[in-house]
Amino acid sequence: MILALTSRVEYIRLLCQHVAKGRRRDAISSTQRFLDRSAHWRSEYERAKNAWQIAEGQAIELRMEVEKMKVCLESTQPAASASKKRKKAVDEDVIPDPRSPKKAKTIANPGSREEAAELGLGTGFGFAEVGEIGNILMRGLYEMYTFSKHPDRSEVTVLAYHLVRTASVLPQVVQQAIKTSFTQPASGHEVLKTTLTAAGKAVVSLVVGLDRLSQATDGTELQGQVVYAYVHMFVSLLGTFEEVSEFEVIEAQRKTSMPAAAKRPSTSKKKASSQQPKQPKQPNLKETPSLNAITCFPRRRYRRAGWKFRCPPAPIRRIRI
Repeated sequence: MILALTSRVEYIRLLCQHVAKGRRRDAISSTQRFLDRSAHWRSEYERAKNAWQIAEGQAIELRMEVEKMKVCLESTQPAASASKKRKKAVDEDVIPDPRSPKKAKTIANPGSREEAAELGLGTGFGFAEVGEIGNILMRGLYEMYTFSKHPDRSEVTVLAYHLVRTASVLPQVVQQAIKTSFTQPASGHEVLKTTLTAAGKAVVSLVVGLDRLSQATDGTELQGQVVYAYVHMFVSLLGTFEEVSEFEVIEAQRKTSMPAAAKRPSTSKKKASSQQPKQPKQPNLKETPSLNAITCFPRRRYRRAGWKFRCPPAPIRRIRI
């Protein structure tokens, strides 16, 4: 409160100096004092918003680290608590009978391993290569994970906020991975493949989050905003086909238009065959790594989730003239 009062007093003092008489520039700008006031508070709002986002990101990252440490502790606790058995004295004259192999011990808490696999935020979700956008997406996914872990939470507005924010950031992550695959063909395809696999998981998480929002009592009012954000997300994801297709077409034209001097000189026996123009090879999605990865990532993820998309053929109608 004292800090806010001090900032207001400082602002009033600066404003009085700004509108003081004696200089033409200040006299002209004094007629637009409301603009200066709104600009000041707008800048203060932006500064506070940036500080809040940084603090929120740090808090979520700390919670993620605590959750990972809990999962690691749960996985190592049974092995540490197991009592050591003493070895029995074996007589050298007695031949031991072969025994059947021991059965694998069942996991006491099977959900912990699933949570650990879901929380493999560094390896399961390959967003570390795309920079700060990937970190923002990871935080949103973690918040959605915490909501699914605690179904009794009724913070519907917070869930809708993270759903909308994650849906708006996901296309940017995919586009950044596509640009990386263009600029770095050697390692870019692996980055694109990893990012698209993680993006498929993120899409499934978004659908699950929307289902969680629809089950809440006060979530029906926010479903429209979330669905609107999802529509824009899928539009942006489908727009990546155009970018990748244009790049692949340009690369194919560049390879086919290579100068004849750079090619290997043909022998006399192959002159007749070389004079005949060769038909250009038809592009294939499977042979293009980027297009193949983009077309396959949603299908694989939905198939693992147990969803089937079967569109029946549209009936053909004949129009009589």
